[in-house]
Amino acid sequence: MKIVITGSLGNISKSLAIELVQKGHSVTVISSNLSKQKEIKDLGAIPAIGSIY
Repeated sequence: MKIVITGSLGNISKSLAIELVQKGHSVTVISSNLSKQKEIKDLGAIPAIGSIY
């Protein structure tokens, strides 16, 4: 399943992203902070850097 998570890598979002990637889902994490891109990739998720506004 393709899933999009907003909130970058906060307390809930990071744990959720890890669990969903481990279960085989395609996870995209939206972050406005470019420096989070590597950390998101390291989780196995797809970084989408920008704003939801």
